[in-house]
Amino acid sequence: MLGGMLLFVNLIDPSRNPQVPLSSIQFRIILETFSDTAIIFVAVWCVGLDPSSGLWMLLLFPIFEVVARFSLLRAALLSASIALLHVVSEIWFSVRYVELNLDSAALAHEVALLLLVAVGARVILSEENEYSDWVPTRAGVGTKLNKRKGERRLLPTGGLAVLYIDLEFEKELPKTVKLSLVREVIARRISSCIRTDDSVLGCDEDAFAVLLPGVRDVDGAVIVGERILDKFGDPVAVAGHLISINLRLGAAYSAHTVSEPDDLIGAAGREVILAKRRGGSSLVIHEPEPILVEAVN
Repeated sequence: MLGGMLLFVNLIDPSRNPQVPLSSIQFRIILETFSDTAIIFVAVWCVGLDPSSGLWMLLLFPIFEVVARFSLLRAALLSASIALLHVVSEIWFSVRYVELNLDSAALAHEVALLLLVAVGARVILSEENEYSDWVPTRAGVGTKLNKRKGERRLLPTGGLAVLYIDLEFEKELPKTVKLSLVREVIARRISSCIRTDDSVLGCDEDAFAVLLPGVRDVDGAVIVGERILDKFGDPVAVAGHLISINLRLGAAYSAHTVSEPDDLIGAAGREVILAKRRGGSSLVIHEPEPILVEAVN
């Protein structure tokens, strides 16, 4: 029954649907986390109060959830709250039911283990995300939207490729559709075409930039660009409306370590502007000479 309830709560992943707003996804994450925690606590209270029961270890599940889904401060507060609620419930039930003896040493051991696992999981996640600070939503979903210039710093990872994505709507947006919602949908669709270490930045109202660290040459950016163009071959569904978007991509590459990618973003953006004026291809490459090379006709 416990497994069935947890599967029911976590069965549908709304973040896989590009029509779902980011705010709805974040609300769903909070709702799922609290529902999972409540289900676990109910199971512990109903079955696991026997001193010989090890059902309290199921609390590791919500501990892992809050560590993986929330920021450091929120994860710490929620993990401490889960441990504190476990202590309070054990004390209350031992007072309420005389036949249940409170083992203070065992309870302290349980709380220490829960908090230790939370710290260890956070350290492991921090090491894995050392080169990627995605906004925590769900696994596989990350959006670097509206980043300030001062935050566009990369750790030394070798070569860096940049894709500048210019958006052009075939028709004006319906009055009931906000531009911010359309940008969220576009950003998530772009994110589905790149690696976990890559980043999506919001540049202007009608442009994005994709940072591709560790790419050996500009061909890697071209492959990603073609994948993004294919992804937007069909209209994008937003709030019940189909919106056709024409993309024009510019690619720039540096084989050296880049801590400030703004120069590369600017170079790729200039190529896009030139290509639009000349009526060029959908994907253009910035050459240091500079020479405009059409990659996709």
